[in-house]
Amino acid sequence: MKNSKANFTKTIHYSLFTIHYQIGQSLIELIIAIALASLLLPALLTGLVASREGKAQEEQRLQATALLREAEDAVRSVREQNWSNISPIGTYHPQVSGSAWSLAAGSEIINGYTRQIEISNVNRDTSGNITESVGSQDTSTKKVVSTVSWNTPIASSVKSTTYLQRYLQNTSWDQTTVAHFNLGTHNQTATVPTGGGAVELAPGTGAGDWATPQVVATRNLPGNADAMDVYIDNNRAYIVTLSQGGSDFFIYDTTDPENPLPLGSVDLAADGYAVVVSGNFAYVATSHNSRELTVINVSNPNSPFLTGTHFNAPTNSDGRTVALSGTRAYLVTDTNTSGAGYEFYSINIASPLTPSQIGGINLGASARDIFVSGNFAYIASTANAQELQIVNVSNPLLPTLAGSYNATGNSDGQSIYLIGSTAYLTTNRLSILNVSNPSAVNFLGEFNAPGSPFGVYVVGNLAFLGHTQNNSEFKVVNVSIPASPTQIGFTSLGGNGLGVFVSGNYAYLATSSNSAEFQIVRGGSGATYQPSGDFASQIFDTGASVAFNNITWTQNVPVGTTLEFEVSTDGGATFFGPNGIGSRYTQPGAIPLNFINGQFVRYKAYFTGGVATPTLFDVSINYSP
Repeated sequence: MKNSKANFTKTIHYSLFTIHYQIGQSLIELIIAIALASLLLPALLTGLVASREGKAQEEQRLQATALLREAEDAVRSVREQNWSNISPIGTYHPQVSGSAWSLAAGSEIINGYTRQIEISNVNRDTSGNITESVGSQDTSTKKVVSTVSWNTPIASSVKSTTYLQRYLQNTSWDQTTVAHFNLGTHNQTATVPTGGGAVELAPGTGAGDWATPQVVATRNLPGNADAMDVYIDNNRAYIVTLSQGGSDFFIYDTTDPENPLPLGSVDLAADGYAVVVSGNFAYVATSHNSRELTVINVSNPNSPFLTGTHFNAPTNSDGRTVALSGTRAYLVTDTNTSGAGYEFYSINIASPLTPSQIGGINLGASARDIFVSGNFAYIASTANAQELQIVNVSNPLLPTLAGSYNATGNSDGQSIYLIGSTAYLTTNRLSILNVSNPSAVNFLGEFNAPGSPFGVYVVGNLAFLGHTQNNSEFKVVNVSIPASPTQIGFTSLGGNGLGVFVSGNYAYLATSSNSAEFQIVRGGSGATYQPSGDFASQIFDTGASVAFNNITWTQNVPVGTTLEFEVSTDGGATFFGPNGIGSRYTQPGAIPLNFINGQFVRYKAYFTGGVATPTLFDVSINYSP
C-alpha cells in the first residue's frame, strides 16, 4: 500500500514535470517562430510583389518585341519596294499605305510604347569593312536601328540593328556582240567576230620598223610660223602654231596617216604653245593676255570655234603648256613677274565652258612642259637648279613642291614624259630618272647627241625625240637599258622637231620647217598587230541615278601582251580604276565607293601587243537601281 502511494506520487510529479517541460518548449518554439516570421515575411512579401510586377514587365517586353519585329519586317518590305524609300537618313515609323508598308517621319506612340526607326549612312575603310566614322561613305548600304521603349513600371526598351543594301534588284549592262563593240570608238583596235564578238588590236602595217623611219606625209600649214605641238585623238591631229595673223589652230583627219586631210581651223590671235583634247573640247596654252588657257569646241571638226569662256591667269605671263587629269586642267606659264598670280595653276574644268581656278603655286621660273600622273605633276622648268620640278596636286587647292632635279649643265628643261616611275626629261640631252620618291629623284642614264631634243614621247622601250640636229631632227632611242640608251633610228624633217606624238606605227611631228610644219613618220615593228591601242565603249544611259557595283570581263591575254581597263560613271569626263583616278583595272573588281553613283557609264580598254594581241570577249558592268 505504501509502495502504491509512493508510485502514485512519483507519477504525479513526473506528469507535472512533463507538462512544465512541454509548456517551456512550446514557448521557445513560439519565440523562434515569431523571430523567423519577422525575418522571412518582408522578403516573402517583396518577392510576391516583384513576381507580380515581373510578370507585367515580361508581358510588356513580349508586346514590345512584337512591335519591334513588325518594324523590322516593315523596313524590309519598304526597301524591297524601292531602294530610294530608305535612302534619306532620319527617324521614321512604319505605317500601312493601302496594302503596303511605308515609312512616315518621326516616332509613334502605340498603347504607351514609343516606336521609331533610325536610318543612317554607313562608311567603309579601304578594306571594305564598316566603320563608325572614318573611310568613305557607302551609298549602297544603310544602317537601320529599330527601337521600342516604355516608361512604366520601369523605363525599358528593346532594340535591333540591321544593315540593308542596294543589291536586291541588281542588273547589268553587257557588251558581248559585234554590234555592241561597233558602237564604241576604236584607236588602233578593231571589232572581230571571234566568239560572237570581240575586240583586238588592229592588224600591223608590216611597213618596216623604227630602225628605218620614213617621212610619209607632210603638210604646209598657212603662213611660216613654227608648229609648236601636235596631239592625236580619235584619228584626228590637232596642231598649234605661233601667231601668224590667221589660223594658228588646225585639225587634220588622220584615218589614213599617209594622207592626212585638212578639216577645220581657228585663229587664236596669239601664239599657241601646247594642245590637249578631251571629248568635244581642245585646251590650248597661249600667249593671249585674257585667255592663257583657251577652250575650243571641236565637236564639229570641220568648224571648230572658240567657246567664249576661257581661263584668264591673274598675270600677263604666257601660258606655255597644259595637262588634263579627270575634271582638272593644270596650266603652267612663263615667269610670273607681277606677283599677283602663279606659274602653276590647277583649274576646274568639270564644266569646260566655265573653267575656274582652284589653286596654284609659284615655281620661281618659266615652265615649258607638264605631265600629270597620279597625285603629282612633273614640270620641265627653266630653273637652273630645278630643270625638273615635281608638284604634289593631291590637294589642288594648295599644291606643294614635292621635289626637284638639277640636270647636268644650265640648259632649260624642255619636255617631260612619264612611264610608271621613270621620267624622261629633255634639256640639251635626254635624261632618264627614277621618280618613285619625288623628294629624292635618282639619275638612271642619259642620251646625248649634237643639238638639243625638244619634244619627247615614250612607248615601251622606245623614246621618240623631236630634235634640232641637222638631218636627224627625228630620233628613235632604245631605253630598255636606262644606263646606256642608244639611238636605233633617225630621219630628217628639214626643220627642228618641236612636238611629237606617237600612235601605233606612226609618229606625228610639229616642226619649224616653213614648208612642212606638220609631218608624219612611219616606223612600226612590222608585227602582225599594232603595238598598242585602246577601245572606248559607247556611253550607256541607265535612265536614272543608280549605284554601279563592279566591272567584269572575259579575255585572252597571251604572254607579252596586256589588257587594262578604266571606267567612267559621269559620261566620260572622268575615268578611274580600282584605286581611283590614275589607276587601271587588270582584273575584274569593284567600283570605288566615291565613284559608284551616276546615270551614265562607259569603259575604256587599253591593249598592248605586237606579235600577238590580247582579245576582249565581253564586258559586264553590274549596277543597282
